[in-house]
Amino acid sequence: MSLFDISPRMFEVEIKGERSKRVLEGILTNIVEVEVKRKGENRTGYIVGTRNGDIILRTTERFEKGKKYEFRFTSERGIIMFETSVKDEIEGSNPPLLILESPDSLKICERRRYMRIKVNKSSEVIIKRDSGYALFCSLLDISLGGFSVYMSVKDRMIEYFLPMLNEEVGFTIRIKDKKTELDGRAILKHYSLGADGKYKAGFNFSKVDKKTLQKIISLITKKEKQISKK
Repeated sequence: MSLFDISPRMFEVEIKGERSKRVLEGILTNIVEVEVKRKGENRTGYIVGTRNGDIILRTTERFEKGKKYEFRFTSERGIIMFETSVKDEIEGSNPPLLILESPDSLKICERRRYMRIKVNKSSEVIIKRDSGYALFCSLLDISLGGFSVYMSVKDRMIEYFLPMLNEEVGFTIRIKDKKTELDGRAILKHYSLGADGKYKAGFNFSKVDKKTLQKIISLITKKEKQISKK
């Protein structure tokens, strides 16, 4: 999933001024792959270090000097987002090495906001194979990229109900205590059989309404905060 699929509203932490420079310098001690966006056009590149407070970007594409671009990359803390402009290009570099101005601020989407979040097992998922068979499961966790479920399937019924690896299926997720539903399509990426006789399966979203998904994650995260304060 592209980092630009994550809504700017998910970036709750903002760091400004000299502190943002120190944070970036601490993160950018190693080569970092970044996604870049301007006017709906997505690109990729690598931040290979810093120099005199500026950022050095290696890329195979040309960027316009003085124009602002949005950058996103992942770190241990979460997804980092900032905007800055291209200052110059290091002469003779091949592939091009661009000098980016140090950003005035950066925003962070904490890992808990896009990593998998545990869900109350009373919430359910209906897996709907295109063959017509449906399977009722308990929702285990969910993220912006997919979800995991527990399911009870008798061995002789696996071929009918359990999707094959990389098979795309329809699904409905019901967060019962929030009276919220999410419909879409997903791809089975892995499954395993536990000692309790239940299967655990992980799915990646292939088609989903992002606004509803973000609403569900926000509701679950808010509920977790309330529980932790008790």
